[in-house]
Amino acid sequence: MPYSNISATLSDADIQIVRASIQTIESKLPFLISLTPKERQKLVKMGEKSAAFVKQCLQIVKDNRDLMPPTFSVQEFERDINLAEKLLSTLLLLQELCAKLDDTALAVGSKAMSRSLEVYAQVKLAAKRNANFKAAFEQLSTRYKSIGQNRKRNSQIKNSESK
Repeated sequence: MPYSNISATLSDADIQIVRASIQTIESKLPFLISLTPKERQKLVKMGEKSAAFVKQCLQIVKDNRDLMPPTFSVQEFERDINLAEKLLSTLLLLQELCAKLDDTALAVGSKAMSRSLEVYAQVKLAAKRNANFKAAFEQLSTRYKSIGQNRKRNSQIKNSESK
């Protein structure tokens, strides 16, 4: 596992810088919007393969200004295309960064969880021999009780849905 060697720290000052950088990015993009899933579904999508088509349409309308009705703004069309291209290229960079951040958080979290399970196993053994560990074991074991309850509840829901 190439990620098993992750041994890093992240200072509070560095986290503040990262968060400030994200806020700076957001401030440079004040026109960003949030769409509902329903709104997203209704929109015509422009992906990488559509970019050439869109550019060809722009060139045709620029070469033939009388093709479109006067209410059609060629300048606004071109502005939309340019903005879309810049946003998509930026989005790709951020998606790569987010994927790395997600993978690293998953790997480090998994490592921490595995080590926690080792501690839990030792506390469980120690609680059988030493009363001082019983409270710690009971506190830690509540996580597994809730998991068991959630599994039981999910199983009951699945059984009732299948009927």
